[in-house]
Amino acid sequence: MIDISYKNIVKLAFPVMIGMVMHLILGFADRFFIAKMGVDEAAGSSLSGTLYWLLITFTALVSAGTTAIVSRKVGENSDDEAILGASQSILLSIFFGIIFLLLGEITADMIFRFFRATKNVTEIGVNYYKVMLFATPMMFLSIVVSAVFQAAGDTKTPMIVFAGMSLVNVCLNPILMFGGVGIPPLGVTGAAWGTVLAELFGAVWILYRLYRFEKLKFKFRYFLKIDFPMMKRVMKIGIWGGLNGFSRPLSALVLQRIISFHGTSAIAAFSFGVQWISLFFIFFEGIRVAISTLVGQLLGAKRVSDVDIITKRGLKLGFIVSVFLVFFFFVFSETGISIFSTDVAIIKMGSEYLKIVSISLFLAVPLIVSAAVFMGSGDTIPPMAVSFFANWGIKVGFAWSATYIFPIGVKAIWLAIAIALTFEGVILYLWLLRGKWRTKKV
Repeated sequence: MIDISYKNIVKLAFPVMIGMVMHLILGFADRFFIAKMGVDEAAGSSLSGTLYWLLITFTALVSAGTTAIVSRKVGENSDDEAILGASQSILLSIFFGIIFLLLGEITADMIFRFFRATKNVTEIGVNYYKVMLFATPMMFLSIVVSAVFQAAGDTKTPMIVFAGMSLVNVCLNPILMFGGVGIPPLGVTGAAWGTVLAELFGAVWILYRLYRFEKLKFKFRYFLKIDFPMMKRVMKIGIWGGLNGFSRPLSALVLQRIISFHGTSAIAAFSFGVQWISLFFIFFEGIRVAISTLVGQLLGAKRVSDVDIITKRGLKLGFIVSVFLVFFFFVFSETGISIFSTDVAIIKMGSEYLKIVSISLFLAVPLIVSAAVFMGSGDTIPPMAVSFFANWGIKVGFAWSATYIFPIGVKAIWLAIAIALTFEGVILYLWLLRGKWRTKKV
């Protein structure tokens, strides 16, 4: 029996939130220690972080299809099909992880020239990024295996693994950056090596937990078989999720290029502000995973009407939490940015970013919930289409015009981000109400 109560939604969502908090600690640890080394180091690693986030979102090429197929088959009680879908997804994740590692190493210098940052910031960013790339195969693998657990209704295991990864990273960062226990100081790249080692630790651990997973009884032989029809099914769903995943951070990369026109302090302020806004999306990542999992299982069990119930409950939970988070961002905006930097200009710009963008977070609630329903059903085209227009037509277009045609200032870029989020939330929810996702085949 699939439980659609508030209690079960929170039960599924909460471990994801905790796991994301641990992952955020990993990011906070990097930003905190790197910021102590200087503004150029903070800016260079920030540019690198944007590129690496672009790589992370490519995992949706596989994870979107994994979630839809595994959750649907679990709902149908078709364990063999669920295991087949999961095993082929894992093989795809390893393949794509290696491909993106190689492509990243080849194109790193060319991509960083796009930002037109100072020579020192560019050099720091390239060195940091090239080290981080070694974590790509492990990162792809960990995220897709996490999707398997979550689609089967186990959100605790990925939480435990991400917590362990974050602990490893936090412990390694200061040692690798500043030296200790016989290790020479590696500077800013030490933080990147800390992340690589943490990802390796997480990948090994989560594979071990998958082997011991009782709900879906995996055997080593499942990974020796290549099933191209199943891979095709996974990719048919995932291609649109991957394009969406690529489009959003790519627009952020272009946006960061526009922000760099306003100086290194603006880049740093944006990076620090994003760290705090991510608190909002941590909560909604939990809601997204819970709802997409339940949607897939409910559709597999032919309980279509119950999807409307969990959608409404997800919206209610989201709006309640949004009130508290938006209040927090307004009241403590300057204090939050000052944790990362004492530079007056950075604190001012970062505080303005938090206040302006937080206003739009109320309408980001239907955005996340609607996207979760589409993902759970395997209908990944609507989120991609709406996201593309909102991020490129509105966010990048408005920011570019306000910077190069009508030089209003960096505040206009923060406003462009808020308008794009608002548009995306409203339009995607209206598209959800059309209901065509109900009959989607996976």
